[in-house]
Amino acid sequence: MSLWNVIKQCLGNIYTDNSSFVVSHVRNPFEVLVSVILSQNTTDKNAIRALKNLKNAIGKITPEGILNTRRDDIIKCIRPSGMYKSKAETIVRAARAFSEIGGEDAFLRMSPKRAKSFLTGIKGIGVKTAEVVLMITHRADVFPVDTHIRRITLRLGVVRKANYEEISNFWKSIIPKDLYYTYHKKLIEFGRSVCKARRPSCENCCLKEICMYYKNKKYNENK
Repeated sequence: MSLWNVIKQCLGNIYTDNSSFVVSHVRNPFEVLVSVILSQNTTDKNAIRALKNLKNAIGKITPEGILNTRRDDIIKCIRPSGMYKSKAETIVRAARAFSEIGGEDAFLRMSPKRAKSFLTGIKGIGVKTAEVVLMITHRADVFPVDTHIRRITLRLGVVRKANYEEISNFWKSIIPKDLYYTYHKKLIEFGRSVCKARRPSCENCCLKEICMYYKNKKYNENK
C-alpha cells in the first residue's frame, strides 16, 4: 500500500468539526484574513472568541470598518487571541493595504501568485497566513503548514529538513489537489486529538506503523 493510501485510510476516519476552525466563522475575504491573523500563535478557540467580539462591535469586518474603528477598541475586542497589540497593528496595516488596491474585489481579481506577494508584503503576515487565506479565497494550490502539521510530518520522518517549504511540498506531492483543504483540516484535527505535542496517543494511532517517532520510542523502551 502506498504512503498516501495508508495516510488516506487513517485520516479518512478523522472527523473535522468545521465550527472549531476560525475560518469557518467568516463571510468575506477580509474577514478570512483577519481570522487567520487572530489565530497566529494561539488556538482557534481563542481566535473565534476574538473574531466574534470584533464582529459584535463593528459588524461585518471590512477594511473600511477597521479603519473607522479606534485602535484601542480593536485591541479590546481581540484581547482573547493574545499578542493583541501587534495583531491590531497588522489588521490595521492590512486594512490600509486593501483600501489602497481598491478593496476586496480587487484582491479577488489578483492571481494567486500576485495575491500571495501582496499579502506577504504586509508587515505581520507571513507565508503560512497568506497561504491559509489563499486556499480559501482563491482556491490556490497551496498547502499551509501549521504547528500540528509540522509536528506530524517531523514525527513521521518523511522530510529531511524541518523547513516550511519542504514540509508543504511533501504533502502536495502525495495529496490530490482537490483534497488539499480537506486534508489540511484533517491533519490539524489529527494533531489536536492524536498526535498531540504532549503525551501523543501513539498506541491508538493509525499511523504508528509508518511513524519514525513511534518506532524510535518502542526501540528505546525495549533497550
